[in-house]
Amino acid sequence: MENEVVTGKYSKICSFSEGLAAVRSKKTLKWGFIDETGNEVISCKYDEVHSFSDDMAVVGTFDSDKYEKDLKLYPFLDQYQSYSEKREMFTKWGCIDKSGKEIVPCKYLFFKDFSEGFARVAFGDLKSPGLRHVTMGAMEVEYERDYKYGVVDKNGNEIIPCIYENVNDITLLLKERICK
Repeated sequence: MENEVVTGKYSKICSFSEGLAAVRSKKTLKWGFIDETGNEVISCKYDEVHSFSDDMAVVGTFDSDKYEKDLKLYPFLDQYQSYSEKREMFTKWGCIDKSGKEIVPCKYLFFKDFSEGFARVAFGDLKSPGLRHVTMGAMEVEYERDYKYGVVDKNGNEIIPCIYENVNDITLLLKERICK
């Protein structure tokens, strides 16, 4: 019976991870999380979510102000971009814990899932769009990314500031920082 209620309320139910599953509301098209009994424990209020990893979930909100501003400057954006391209370019990322408490506000342009208590993040901007190419009447739009990467911990502290071109090896950066 509970399963019927759950499937009737949500358009998408993802696999469980760490006891919670991401769900997308049919009514609002927003994402939240349910527990293994089907109870919604984190309300459906995010535009994007990742599964829980290391007791944290990366969540995202669509930056409609930035999108509307860019659309006024570049009217062709809406016509030639797919939903996933828009989502990638205009979503701000943060993270929550299993109670739904916001640990890091949705402010980063990039946020990698937590691993061993740390996550890679990036600030920056997407520079003016340009046409990548036109083929048989189809046009692709490409933004140049100007990201600076850093690292946050599970308390929401930016322990390595977002000033680096790359922070792929978090362990190495943390060791360098501790040894200084």
